Amino acid sequence: MKPLQSAYWAIGCWLVLTLIAFGLDPLVRSGGHTQRQKQYVDHVIQDLGIQNFELTAKLTRQQLLDMWLPLSSNFRLLPASLTPVTDRSPVRRSAILDRGEEVQLAPGMGVVSELGVVGIIVDSGTGWSRVQLADDPGFVIPFWDEDKSRGLLSGSLTKGEARVKMRIDPLEFSKNELLYTNGSGGVFPANVYLGSVVEPRVPIRDSVILLPGPLDVSREVLIFVPVEAENPK
Repeated sequence: MKPLQSAYWAIGCWLVLTLIAFGLDPLVRSGGHTQRQKQYVDHVIQDLGIQNFELTAKLTRQQLLDMWLPLSSNFRLLPASLTPVTDRSPVRRSAILDRGEEVQLAPGMGVVSELGVVGIIVDSGTGWSRVQLADDPGFVIPFWDEDKSRGLLSGSLTKGEARVKMRIDPLEFSKNELLYTNGSGGVFPANVYLGSVVEPRVPIRDSVILLPGPLDVSREVLIFVPVEAENPK
């Protein structure tokens, strides 16, 4: 059975069991059963809810893997759960992953969602990694547009937006121009969506780029782990 079919089958089973559990609940509350039995049914319902969450997460992860696999020839795709955190500085924007050094995650690895670039890992330990989100003012990444004109993109003081640090000819943007990673630096493969130009301005560094968003939400993500990171010399 394929992974997606298995996931759907498991979710279907969960729905049936949930209906059974809710069907038992009125009997428990009728007074003909003990408080202990009532607590047992409540625990069953709670456990089934947890199982459903885990199955849904696995299903989403499989969809993400299928989505990004064509671009990952030089990378291993590793799924994780991302949770935004509040930084000490009001202008910094970061998040935490639920995986770290135990699966070879390390600073400098790129993180994506189903929408595109999310950020870059800047620190890691056992069971966790900290991600600098793409709208953090310190975030910098090389890009190219649909015509392969290159430049450097950085985060912004405005949540969900980015700015241009440098652009090689042409020195102007057009409205709704799409930007992608260019594959340099070994952090992301080429052609991962970075954002779109919503306000082209002159000088070009004042243009407003809308990032794939929202970035500051809990979600399932994938990490691009370079193949050479698995086999250090």
